Amino acid sequence: MSARPVLIAALAVLATAACKPAIPSPAPDSLEKTQAPPAAAAPVSDFSGDFDLVGTEPFWNIALREGTKLTFTQPDTPKIEAVAPGAEIRGGQAIWRAVAESGQPLVATIRVGECSDGMSDRTYAMSAEVAYAGRTLVGCATRPAAEN
Repeated sequence: MSARPVLIAALAVLATAACKPAIPSPAPDSLEKTQAPPAAAAPVSDFSGDFDLVGTEPFWNIALREGTKLTFTQPDTPKIEAVAPGAEIRGGQAIWRAVAESGQPLVATIRVGECSDGMSDRTYAMSAEVAYAGRTLVGCATRPAAEN
């Protein structure tokens, strides 16, 4: 009998044995305690108080103060002020419906969810949308204290 078939059979047995899964050993106590999953950031559920809504291309800003007063600014245009009766809150978003001094409706919406202004590396915890004078502008939202 040739040594070649015996050698091939022995290699096949060794290869099969190498494919068996190893029995996992328990992690040391120190690893179990220090490698807990990171805590998730708490979602925004309180839409009371002040917010700043900002957008680029075109640049725009809404300062929402005391939950009812909206001041909408854009470069080279007059400031628009409006008063909203308060936010309509549903499903992770808040909608303020106001009427500007000109009589035009102004609707500002804040949604919970990560947002980038597209011009910087900054990320925000909320996105924003403004509908005014037949246009819809999109951007991001934050609380004024978060900028300090």
